[in-house]
Amino acid sequence: MKSKIIVSAVQMEVLSAKRNLHKILSYIKKASKVNADIVCFPECSFNSNMNEPSLEKDLVPIQKECKNSNVFAIINGYFREKQNIYNRTYLINNKGKILGFYDKIHLWIEEINNVKRGKLVKVINSSLGKIGLCTCWDLFFPKIFEELKNRGAEIIFCPSYWKDDLAGKESKFLEYTPTVLAYHYMCFFVYCNALLRGKTSISQIASPWGELAKIKYKEGIITATLDHKRLKRFKNHFKTVFYERRYLRK
Repeated sequence: MKSKIIVSAVQMEVLSAKRNLHKILSYIKKASKVNADIVCFPECSFNSNMNEPSLEKDLVPIQKECKNSNVFAIINGYFREKQNIYNRTYLINNKGKILGFYDKIHLWIEEINNVKRGKLVKVINSSLGKIGLCTCWDLFFPKIFEELKNRGAEIIFCPSYWKDDLAGKESKFLEYTPTVLAYHYMCFFVYCNALLRGKTSISQIASPWGELAKIKYKEGIITATLDHKRLKRFKNHFKTVFYERRYLRK
């Protein structure tokens, strides 16, 4: 595993599947140009139409571009498997291979009657480290992050499609939650939101010691370097602090 990895997150409008594919391929190339090891895309960026879900084989153009650009990618959309529709996030490596996927567990209101709920929390082993996956509304359910931590997740990616108004109270929640989760669970946290005009469009790459990159209210790509060695030192320091606090309370 590399001691330092470069991560990008793309905040983009979610359009039709055909138009989105063109933008995704373009942003994978842009991520490669900034030497990113992995790039994350928003929830529903591959296909936002649950009435016309994609199939896994439709990912082939993205798999080819990941291989050509030597970049991992996190891709989300509605996918059909057998008779069921899932809100599914795929992890594709820099060889164009699908390493695994996560099916959204905590569905949003519009999804409940149409999308099958996922059952398993996923941490996927990769050459970049142990990657945990969650999606949007999962942010409100801390047990999923506790399980990701217990399974050894070092980087958690959260594709999202958040529709709160700019003046809504959830704006502050999205502003600070990635860093809070990164600190609380001692990991890197990548929150990748869709761009929705007039809505709370905030994406962020966070570490336990603070924000590493952020984009607000516009389309674009952000990039940050994640230092695994520094994360390990940070964890070891706070293990000592927490132990001393418990000891002193006795």
